Amino acid sequence: MPYPIVAFPDATLAVIQYLRSRPEVTDLIDPGNIGPRLPDTPSWPQVMIHRGGGTPVTRQWVDDAAIQVDAMIPADPAQYPDGPKQCADLIAAVVACLSAIADDTVPEAVLCGARIDVGPLWMPDPVSQPPLSRYVARATVTLHPVN
Repeated sequence: MPYPIVAFPDATLAVIQYLRSRPEVTDLIDPGNIGPRLPDTPSWPQVMIHRGGGTPVTRQWVDDAAIQVDAMIPADPAQYPDGPKQCADLIAAVVACLSAIADDTVPEAVLCGARIDVGPLWMPDPVSQPPLSRYVARATVTLHPVN
């Protein structure tokens, strides 16, 4: 008998939903500023969530998703004098929340746990317009479908 076909949940969406529900993060950033890409006219600060690979742990049920988090704010000391500190505080809150995942259910998935693999790393982006203060972290998030 063949294995049933079960699509993995969208890990990026699940992490976004989780972070948008955490007051430790939303006290520092508007929940709408947490997403998979920068909007055309962003308000600041922004947090971007991307899936950068990963491997299934159990055939079509448990997924270990490699997630990258970017926390950004323009590197304009006149407009954002505390920008680098805001960025550092924001990535610290995101990393702490990811580290606290323990069978948290969001509409997209059940988030079983996470481990921080890299970061936070200070990676300013002088090429973007406007130039950005940026911190990056990578985590492996274990998740499975809600049902």
